[in-house]
Amino acid sequence: MNKSLTNNTTKLVVSSTRVIFSLTGLSLLSLFIIIINLYCLIITYQSRKLHKPSNVAICSLILAHLVQGVIVIPLYTLKRSNFEIPFLTCDMFRFFYMLTNYAACLSLMIVTIDRFLHLQIPFKYRVYITVKRICIFLVIMWIYTIALCLIPFVNQINRQDCSYIPSKLWTTLMLICNTSVPLLFTIILYLMIFKKARAVEKKKRLIQNLRFVYLNKSNIVFLIVFCYVICWGPSCIYYLLESLCHERCFRRNYHNSTSEKIVTLIMKIMTFMDGFIAPFIYCIGNRTFKKASKLSRNRMKVAFSNILDRSSIVA
Repeated sequence: MNKSLTNNTTKLVVSSTRVIFSLTGLSLLSLFIIIINLYCLIITYQSRKLHKPSNVAICSLILAHLVQGVIVIPLYTLKRSNFEIPFLTCDMFRFFYMLTNYAACLSLMIVTIDRFLHLQIPFKYRVYITVKRICIFLVIMWIYTIALCLIPFVNQINRQDCSYIPSKLWTTLMLICNTSVPLLFTIILYLMIFKKARAVEKKKRLIQNLRFVYLNKSNIVFLIVFCYVICWGPSCIYYLLESLCHERCFRRNYHNSTSEKIVTLIMKIMTFMDGFIAPFIYCIGNRTFKKASKLSRNRMKVAFSNILDRSSIVA
């Protein structure tokens, strides 16, 4: 009797410790994602030199990551703490998780198209591709994504537990049409971009700064796309297999087991990590952003020192 009680107590302590560590890690990750993405958006908004179509398109991706940090990760943390509120931990979590995934993928595709057009039609690019037109495309993309992600709510409104229940057909179509196809299209465009960039680089009459413009921004966006594939790819493949071959691709006792919980936790953390890595690459890789960031920090230091001087005079 004492041994069984001791074993149960030990298991409870171990499980509680794991929950505490996972909740702490998720909370810190959420905080980091909010800080870095908000910082990127503020600097881009403040600096006029960053008000370019490519940077605006990247800001759409950063906005999706910011939603992850503000809404998705806190709701998942709440879910992991076994504090179940169906409307929050199921409906809102699933909706915003899907929304950020598809919005991020389609934003990357728009960024890639912008880079492709910049290389294909460099002289007509500024005429056809403007900040206003990119903003219109991004607004349409977000409306399109939100509308599609609302579909699982249909005919589930009267349920008392979880109302957001995606069908297998909806999941399969969304993963293929709004993730796999855009990513494949993005990769094909990048092969064409690098081929064109290499041809441009070989021309001796081009100055070094122009070569930098052609290659550097494309490399930055390629790294962001690569990180998306690494972070979101396993999750997309996993859920695609679940929707296409739920019984044949997994063991009978896999679902609702500890193994499934561990796998889904790893998948979620990997997708959340993209919200930290992508803006970090944008921050350290964009020279204009680094200059604007340094200027903004200097202004803050001057403002802070002025406040201190005034307070010392008053005292």
